[in-house]
Amino acid sequence: MRIRKAILALGLMMFTGSLISDAQTETGLSTHAIEVLKSQLKDGKTNGEEEYDSHQYTSTDLEATLPIIKKILLANGVKLLSKADFASRVKSIFDRTIDISSQVHLFVNYNDACDRRQLYMKNGVALDGTFITKEGFFTDLYAIPELIDYQTAFPEYNKIEAAKIIKKEPDLGKEIEIPHWKDYKNLPSERIQNLKVLVARNKYLLNNSRTDFNWLFQNDFEFLKHLFLDFGYAGEKRIMKSVIGPPKNINSADDLKTFSKSLWHTRCNGKVVIHPKSLEVIKEFASPDRSGHIIGIAKCINAFFNVVNPPFKEMSFKNKAYVIAHLLQFGEQYKYNKAYHYGQMFSGNFIHYLDDKGTYRKEFENNSYYGLPNLKEWLKKAEKEKNVFKGIELADNPSPEDYLNMSRSGYTPNRIK
Repeated sequence: MRIRKAILALGLMMFTGSLISDAQTETGLSTHAIEVLKSQLKDGKTNGEEEYDSHQYTSTDLEATLPIIKKILLANGVKLLSKADFASRVKSIFDRTIDISSQVHLFVNYNDACDRRQLYMKNGVALDGTFITKEGFFTDLYAIPELIDYQTAFPEYNKIEAAKIIKKEPDLGKEIEIPHWKDYKNLPSERIQNLKVLVARNKYLLNNSRTDFNWLFQNDFEFLKHLFLDFGYAGEKRIMKSVIGPPKNINSADDLKTFSKSLWHTRCNGKVVIHPKSLEVIKEFASPDRSGHIIGIAKCINAFFNVVNPPFKEMSFKNKAYVIAHLLQFGEQYKYNKAYHYGQMFSGNFIHYLDDKGTYRKEFENNSYYGLPNLKEWLKKAEKEKNVFKGIELADNPSPEDYLNMSRSGYTPNRIK
């Protein structure tokens, strides 16, 4: 295969400030990659405001970039893992099982972690994801001009970008002019940023580089956020702490859904995993005058019983019971800390209103209360308490705020003798 030498204007700086590699690094472009580059130049760079790709990206475009990316990674200190170790790392981070003998790349979709399709798009919702390559590293879908200084490396192809590019917009049917890659003034700076992201993500994910984790935390936090919220990766408490944030009121359905994703994760096989480190973070944040997260947990429990627009309707009864039990166990501890004034917000509300027929408590019992140390005892105590809202007319079941206000008013429920 004919190899052409391309100048890669990396301009990369290590995050400590010293050079990772020379400002100019040579990489080989195969005949195949050159043909892909020419086709991308002919189609131009779709305007970010458009919802379709002027160039129809396929696996061919991805394959053309992989040798380039691999050389960049190796030149900048990324240590590739054995196939078995790479498969183990992918499983622990993305909860994806890869066949180490397969030659197929995997695509992980940030919008649907269980979507197994390979999506080759750079515009629209479908672009939100990354590839796990059979070569043993991680990369987004890049056009070759986003990785190399093609104008310097291949001046003979500059003539390709001399003619206007006119294409018909598929939805509206109108003709639009597509800009050339050469006319995109931010391309050089974005190219450098792409290379920094590639190196930092792979150094962190493959080699657990703390320096690169810190860089990603400052410069590519959305990626780290996806790892936690969308794939259930719970290996970094610092990510959790930043995502959960200081206590705040959780009112909207969207807020509740996002908050719930920080508490538990439903794997693609249907198994639910609780994030104990997230509960640790909430406990660290909590104080009597900063109770938004704990009240948010009470709202999550209530939401499992919503009849209109239930947010967790896709979960099985057994999974719901498992999550509710863990949230009750966490929230009920604050009942015994009088500074919080939570009263019957958790177990009392659960017994008197949410699970008044005992369906979930029976499931807890059948599963030995999931090994939770205090749940059985606390529920038994709550069953003996008088409902603090008995005889009080409410428009609906009491909310967490209702319990908070009731408790702060000085009312103490009587024990049934």
